[in-house]
Amino acid sequence: MAYATRERELAAINITPLVDVMLVLLVIFMIAAPLLSRSLAMQLPQAAPARVEAPELTLQIDSAGGYRLDGQAVSAATLATSLQDALARAPDLRLRIASAEDSDYQAFVGALAVAERAGVRNIGSQMR
Repeated sequence: MAYATRERELAAINITPLVDVMLVLLVIFMIAAPLLSRSLAMQLPQAAPARVEAPELTLQIDSAGGYRLDGQAVSAATLATSLQDALARAPDLRLRIASAEDSDYQAFVGALAVAERAGVRNIGSQMR
């Protein structure tokens, strides 16, 4: 029973290192907080005005190889001048070439070549 007179050690948490870490973090945040709230001078881009749609012409190629420019029948010889006139009125002209499924491929390629020689740069195609 000699052991009964001995005092038992109490398990206790040493909070001194915890307080030290908390004080260091407090100092860091006190220094960093004013830097985070400072505003930055920026030049942000302005929104571009709404673009106006470019005028669009439709060149239809029928199964016989004939051309119709916006519903008006045109020959292969007058197609270039018609496109140049339309391009002079609207430099940002968009040309849509619509060919019939059974149309001749040579007529489509010919119309494409004429449009490129006329100066049309925005050309699209579709099948009808």
